[in-house]
Amino acid sequence: QKSDVDKLMYYDARPCMYNGIFSTDFGTPLPTYNSFLAFKKLKEYGNAVFSGDEGDIYSCASKNDERACVSVVRFDPENKTDKESVVVNCDGLSDGSHTAEITVYEENGESKKTTEIKVKDGKGKIKLTLKNYAFAVVVIY
Repeated sequence: QKSDVDKLMYYDARPCMYNGIFSTDFGTPLPTYNSFLAFKKLKEYGNAVFSGDEGDIYSCASKNDERACVSVVRFDPENKTDKESVVVNCDGLSDGSHTAEITVYEENGESKKTTEIKVKDGKGKIKLTLKNYAFAVVVIY
């Protein structure tokens, strides 16, 4: 599917026991809410591009002529390890230096950082560490 990123579905956002987006007691966003923010970023950059899944790591990516966005999720129901190292291969970028804005969402909040990616022969890498049920949104420009 190399077409527009334009659909996201969530079954039930009503204030009931099936709602995982908002606290039913206070109406405040739960960690799941951030996945909608991640999808918004993916949609901003247009067309879906190849992204692979491996083990308990899942990803989705999109890009336009100027920027790319990757959302990476760690989902391990057995929770075999506290943290897992993840390498995001950024193939297809122009050679040289690029900036990556990385936001990691975890149960206890979010963290942001900016890093530089060196790309040679159209290939670059970003290293992340994700706890279980955490996800990262990486915007590259």
